[in-house]
Amino acid sequence: MGSIKKKHSNNIIVHYPDGHITKDLNDRITELKKSFVFASDSRIKKVKMQMVTILH
Repeated sequence: MGSIKKKHSNNIIVHYPDGHITKDLNDRITELKKSFVFASDSRIKKVKMQMVTILH
């Protein structure tokens, strides 16, 4: 999980399919650890990413 801190901002907001939200990197890492216990071989074959910019 060490490389995730190089690739993500500390204030990352993640919306999950079940409706819950995490609002910082440490919470995101905690959620990811649960996934790796369930599915230790979770290599991503294809990534669909959407970037959103909020203008004030």
